[in-house]
Amino acid sequence: MDNFYIDFYHSWLIEVERLEQGFSTTCYSPCRKRVFIQGLYASETDAFLAGKHQINYQIACAALTAALRELYEAERINFSDWRALSHSLH
Repeated sequence: MDNFYIDFYHSWLIEVERLEQGFSTTCYSPCRKRVFIQGLYASETDAFLAGKHQINYQIACAALTAALRELYEAERINFSDWRALSHSLH
């Protein structure tokens, strides 16, 4: 087995690295945002699934951020609510 397993999920790249203690995961968005997942995993499969879960979370946060911006721009929520809700996503 190689030290790296690389695959794509929703246009993101998932990189799983084999270390002495287990497997680590790093994800890269299409615009090159790098997300390192804290922790080690017992198997390559577990590490890859953790990457998929993180990507799903990042995509959901981006969609919610866009929806909140639309609500704010349409004056359906005020600035304080927009800011509080936006900060709660991160």
